Amino acid sequence: MSTGANTETADDRAETGKELNMSHRFEIPIEHSIIDDLAQHTISDIIDAIVELVTNADDSYTRKFIAQGKENQGGKIEVTVRRAQGNKATFLSVTDEAEGMSYDKVQQALHFAAKTSGFMQNKPVRGFWGRGLKETIAALGKGYIDTTFSQERTVAEVYRDDKDGKFYATLSRMKAPERSDGTEIRIEVSRDIDCPESETLQKRLIWHYAMRDIIKRREVVLYVDSQGGRGRSPKPYKAKIPLKPPELSGSLCLDKKLDTVFGEAQIQIWEAPEPLSFRKNDASSQAGIVIKTEGAALDISLFGLENEPGANYFYGEIFCPGIAQRVREDADGENLIDFNRRGLNWHDNRLVQEFESQVKEILRPLIEEKKTVISSVSLEKMKPLYKYINTFIYEELGDGGHSDDGNGGHSDDGISRLDSPMNSLTVYPPKARALPHMPRHFTLYLPAQLAPADPIIDIVINSSSPFTVEPSTLHLKPHQKEDDLLTGNFAVTGQQEGATALIVCTVRGFQGNPQYEASATITIGQPGHHEKRDTPPSRTGGFIQEIRYIPLKSFTQRAWVDEDKKVIYINSAFPGVASYIKPRPRPKSQMERVVVAMLVCEAICRYIAARKIERGLIGGDNSYYAYLAEFDRLLFKCSDIIHQYFIKYQKQ
Repeated sequence: MSTGANTETADDRAETGKELNMSHRFEIPIEHSIIDDLAQHTISDIIDAIVELVTNADDSYTRKFIAQGKENQGGKIEVTVRRAQGNKATFLSVTDEAEGMSYDKVQQALHFAAKTSGFMQNKPVRGFWGRGLKETIAALGKGYIDTTFSQERTVAEVYRDDKDGKFYATLSRMKAPERSDGTEIRIEVSRDIDCPESETLQKRLIWHYAMRDIIKRREVVLYVDSQGGRGRSPKPYKAKIPLKPPELSGSLCLDKKLDTVFGEAQIQIWEAPEPLSFRKNDASSQAGIVIKTEGAALDISLFGLENEPGANYFYGEIFCPGIAQRVREDADGENLIDFNRRGLNWHDNRLVQEFESQVKEILRPLIEEKKTVISSVSLEKMKPLYKYINTFIYEELGDGGHSDDGNGGHSDDGISRLDSPMNSLTVYPPKARALPHMPRHFTLYLPAQLAPADPIIDIVINSSSPFTVEPSTLHLKPHQKEDDLLTGNFAVTGQQEGATALIVCTVRGFQGNPQYEASATITIGQPGHHEKRDTPPSRTGGFIQEIRYIPLKSFTQRAWVDEDKKVIYINSAFPGVASYIKPRPRPKSQMERVVVAMLVCEAICRYIAARKIERGLIGGDNSYYAYLAEFDRLLFKCSDIIHQYFIKYQKQ
């Protein structure tokens, strides 16, 4: 039944049938004003129409696979949309290769209020009342149902008679031994129905809560045939767009069973790293919890918390089989679902309202915690301090303290900057700057195939000014990530601003051999001044870009560095800290500035010391004591300078 963008008429298709058995016309037995009301409330745009028809196709595949005893996975659904100028739809078709429908089933489906979907027979399908097909056709214009079941083809034409305003259907039945089972719905759109451009249409369809599971288990392809926009010379185009599930990168923050008024439910909630879009009653919202029951995605909601700061960071689903069971067993169960297919009946059903309250109590604490996080306050006009901190971290760790993604960025040891392949002893960086009395770290690399049994490096400093190197004799070790390299680290410290030095590294026993010698230069500069090529290697302006207050009462750390966000966080709710600082853009009192400066020093010194332990630059058998000693050394180095920045900050 796959047709792509096939638009032939029902008459054309009927001519291909064999042994025509019957064709008759009948009035759809319901007041046409009721049909109009149902149609307009159920189908407000082309998105609603597509979702209804795709859902019908998905349900048909589900019934087919259950009958065959197969896994409910696979099957192709093709959607074709034609757009005219002014972003209006003129044609829609949905084709599947599922079970198809018999003549009797088509006739039954065209009677309104008939429960034809299979849901009431305990089948896991979405259509609670089997209404979507009729409303879709009535809302859009003239429709054709072209379906084959067990080598028998049925074609139904559904339309409104312009003379009496009533709705009619004309059915034809014929033998079709050459056709496989499946259904095609084609609609000639005669009403004013909006249809967005292909990219927007694709985005809204893949995010629609009722489509997400369908496009995971079926191959759904969208064809858009556009006649152009509102310009004077519109250019027609055709697009074939496979609908793939949207990707969200978040962390699972809740996965538990929940007792509800409808029985036991399973709820899963994820937190996204960035806020997602959410609008109440928007089925294509990205944030929100999708409410599911057996074979059906019913709604998406933030349960009355959508206006809370931080709510739109959360998404997930709650699966509640009891809703479907209630609809099947209770005469009033249908009132749980909005009659116009707008989700659960939040306004008029007491059980739904109680369900909302129960889920809200689960979601509220997550949102409250997120609210405190995003209510953090950033200090203003601190760029000179950030510049110094970045220089300090860079000089201590050599690379700004962090790894990049490997796509032209920088690895922990700077290896990605080196020429490849490497064919000699190499020192990185070849040219460096440092602050007075602050060690500048360098890394040596030697290809393993060139290395003697015990490669020892002698390091010599050539300078008229005082410099020290630690260690001056270095034993290379295998690189942790590169099997064909040996590596080692050393540090050079200068005392005088403006002084320069040549660092010469030689593999012992190979003096005079250029493959076993490497050199670098170092210049001692003023604090906060360095060459552009020697700045902290970040494409976004430095490793640390911000200092923020954040109130976390349950968090047991008062200041820390967040590598991913490039932020130093100060916990303004930490005991003791809260007595001296207030979460505001500028610290006002002298005591507040002193405390903030102390916490900034603590955060960056702890960070650098921990990274050095991780890299094996310090520690050995006494990592804990080495960490404490390095922390104290770093604190001694940077405290006075950082406190001076905050004294200047007072005068700005």
